[in-house]
Amino acid sequence: MNRKEFIEQLSYLLQDIEDEERQAALEYYEDYFDEAGIENEALIIEELGSPERVAAIIKAGLENRFDQDIEYTESKMDNAYYQQNQEIIEAKIVDDKTNQTKDSHFKGNPERNRILLIGIIVGAIFLFGIAGSALISIAFALFMAILGVCFGILIGGFACLIGAVVCFIKGIMLLGSYLGAGLLILATGFGLLALSLLFFYLDGWIIKLIPRIFKACVKLAREALYFLQQFFNRGGQTE
Repeated sequence: MNRKEFIEQLSYLLQDIEDEERQAALEYYEDYFDEAGIENEALIIEELGSPERVAAIIKAGLENRFDQDIEYTESKMDNAYYQQNQEIIEAKIVDDKTNQTKDSHFKGNPERNRILLIGIIVGAIFLFGIAGSALISIAFALFMAILGVCFGILIGGFACLIGAVVCFIKGIMLLGSYLGAGLLILATGFGLLALSLLFFYLDGWIIKLIPRIFKACVKLAREALYFLQQFFNRGGQTE
């Protein structure tokens, strides 16, 4: 164990005390090492004993329990703080080894990681292909539906216009002999004319809406392609 490892373990063991007291203790032992010099580092560590022992002494000292249940020799260190510190260090060592195993498991096999990355990219292409096909199908169906609606409205407008013309002719013919019936038919003709104009206006409004829908679909496709490009770029950097 060197100085750095000693201080790191000591700092880890003193996490449960106040920050100021912990910092003061660490600074004290840092200064102690500095005064002794790097050439005496091993002697200082041997003199101090294990970080568990030093942490136990510090914690006991904070509670004024030096003379009650603590021994200064390593072999007789049966203080409760010391036992607790040993358990903490042992658990930390096991945890560090587990993390190292996990890191080596994921970082130590570049060939497998490359295959995994290729699989992710292929899966992404497949999913984007399905999503793209679905979007194209939806856009085409929407476009055809709009065309169908426009065509239906246009047919309805022409039908109303023809009906209005027929009503006008018939109404004018009946004005001489049947005034009431002629006026009623003429009124119906005006109603059909107004309805045909409404249909033509609505049809023109929908036709003007088609370019906007087309632009929105193009924008959506561009954003999807941009996202796919960014995904591939990140994948290339990761590899």
